[in-house]
Amino acid sequence: MLRWDGADTVVARLEALPYAGPQRPDLLVALATAVAAGAPPAALEHAVAHVDLPAYRARPVAVLDGVEVIDDGMAATPSKTAAALAAYRDGSVVLIAGGIEDLGAGPVHATPEEQELLEHACDEVARRARLAVLFGPAAARLEPLLSARGVPLIGTQGLDEALEVATAHLEKAEVLLFSPMFPVSLEGRKRFASLAARYASG
Repeated sequence: MLRWDGADTVVARLEALPYAGPQRPDLLVALATAVAAGAPPAALEHAVAHVDLPAYRARPVAVLDGVEVIDDGMAATPSKTAAALAAYRDGSVVLIAGGIEDLGAGPVHATPEEQELLEHACDEVARRARLAVLFGPAAARLEPLLSARGVPLIGTQGLDEALEVATAHLEKAEVLLFSPMFPVSLEGRKRFASLAARYASG
């Protein structure tokens, strides 16, 4: 609801938005900025309906057994994953995380500052995730951090297996979130969205 110059305008209904939780505050800021810059309030509902999210950025890609699948594959840093998780209720998320641990110039997230951010993200995982499914070489970095926080874990070899395992553990979950915290190849990100759509179609 937009209240502007004494008039109320329904811009969009939350349940109808094609956006995942982390993107909704960004949308609100964009709409408020547009109105402040002179956009007519009546045009906002049309604009919202035609805005598309960038690929791999907290984007809903499927629904499996009533559980929304969110592709946040561009979240290659702990801070991005923490921000994505913060949009959901405690204990409501099945998280897929992991990826590439070394890009050729040494381990990623290895500076003291980055390690502190990784610890913070793992705290957020402990609050929000009912299960974390880990994949790839980075799983070895995440496993002790999450185990120390009591997060239920399942380790897998690759992203295909991680998605397969996650889909088998969606009971009582509200969202399946792919937000790796570590780099994932473009091919891997594309494959996740494709596999999720395939699972959704049966």
